[in-house]
Amino acid sequence: MERYNVLLSNNEGNQGVIIMPSSSYAQMVRERPSFAHTNTGDFYSELGRRTIAIAIYTCLRGNSGEEADSVILTTPLNIRDKITQLKESNHYVIDGMGGVRLYSPMMDGADNFLQRAHYGAMTLAGILPLFSTEKEGIIQKQVKELEGLMAGARVMQTFLLLRCTNYR
Repeated sequence: MERYNVLLSNNEGNQGVIIMPSSSYAQMVRERPSFAHTNTGDFYSELGRRTIAIAIYTCLRGNSGEEADSVILTTPLNIRDKITQLKESNHYVIDGMGGVRLYSPMMDGADNFLQRAHYGAMTLAGILPLFSTEKEGIIQKQVKELEGLMAGARVMQTFLLLRCTNYR
């Protein structure tokens, strides 16, 4: 079982979401305290570091429908020198030494709200199926809470619809 941290990064050359083992995250914080990022939480998965990039890539392709070909699995070496040539409409799953980075060139320069919404949806689509059923991290707890709120909203919506139809 592996614990992963999910980071939102705006660092030049490292934009996007970084998913890394918590042990690597602790080491990075010690070694690079000036690395600007937001730690959005953690999750547990039965998948180890060597297989999680392929699993995320597979999940994202499966959730992309007709646009599945726009999800690209690559390595940092394959894009480092080509960063300005990346296709803007593609979404990249970059399997690096320290973790997996999710990057969409179309988000470069977008406002903070749009970046967070885009990368949040992309991250959840990629990691939700990988959650452990044995242990929960912060992100797993937040997803359960959101599911409860959505269920409550559906009940309220049904109640309001029934109530409104009684007045017709």
